[in-house]
Amino acid sequence: MSFSPSSLEKKLADLTSSQQSVQTLSLWLIHHRKHAKAAVEVWHKELEKAHLTRKLTFMYLANDVLQNGKRKGPEYNKEFHAVLQEAVGNVISVADAKMRQSMDRILHIWRERGVFENDFVDNLQAKAGDDTAIVEPKKKKRRKEPDASAAATTPTLPAPGSEELLQHLKELESAASSDDALRMQIASLPEDVQDTSLLQSVDNQAKGEALMQRVEEAIAMLKNYNVRLDTELQQREKTIGLLQAYTQGQEIEHERVQASLEDYKQRLNRIVEVQQQLRSHLANLPDMSQLPQYASGLAPLPSAHDLFS
Repeated sequence: MSFSPSSLEKKLADLTSSQQSVQTLSLWLIHHRKHAKAAVEVWHKELEKAHLTRKLTFMYLANDVLQNGKRKGPEYNKEFHAVLQEAVGNVISVADAKMRQSMDRILHIWRERGVFENDFVDNLQAKAGDDTAIVEPKKKKRRKEPDASAAATTPTLPAPGSEELLQHLKELESAASSDDALRMQIASLPEDVQDTSLLQSVDNQAKGEALMQRVEEAIAMLKNYNVRLDTELQQREKTIGLLQAYTQGQEIEHERVQASLEDYKQRLNRIVEVQQQLRSHLANLPDMSQLPQYASGLAPLPSAHDLFS
């Protein structure tokens, strides 16, 4: 389908938060990157009109286009650069805590992968209400010797939740490299579309046109598969980052739980000590059941005769 603002509006209306939906539209936009200015204008307009639950999906789309399109050219980087401050402000103005965390993760990724220059990401994070990343690069510049222990326990990206991580791993199960049927189809391509030496056998127009059709089909198939493989590489890079962040997050959580365990062990020891000392104390008290029993209750006082006799 050729590009037009109305066709993009329709595609954005049909966009869902699923990875497949985002990647499909992202590939379409990257293919039409010569229309980047018009595409980003439509994206920005539709984002501002979108319901708050869909605004984050628009940011996921921008992230995918920016990361996967940068190898093709700078068109989208330039156009998104012009509108992202307003767009981030629009999303943050209605975002809840979970949406803010997702926005923060996107901005951290842009800094980590050099999608935009650090100063610009600083401004976006300030817009999003996150000042931590603005301070961190300055601290790193002032340090003569990086703290290796801190680096080992502080995730580069916010640690993902277990469900999010499992979703990423599940999506990789249907990645391009796992498409055995298509790989078999590519492996079975006829020799005449792969070997220029066989062109000598084309001795008439009909044969040439038939071969040209097979060649064009093979090219389209391989181009599409290469795009899918490239997307899979991006997915796997992201998954590696998430796994590292998740592992580091779990290490931090392990240390926290370990510290809590030590604290509660000490509390238990103190209470057990109280129990032991209480038992010892009770064992040294007189046994009231062994004292003499008197009908009137207490023993009678001695008389004067008894005292002086």
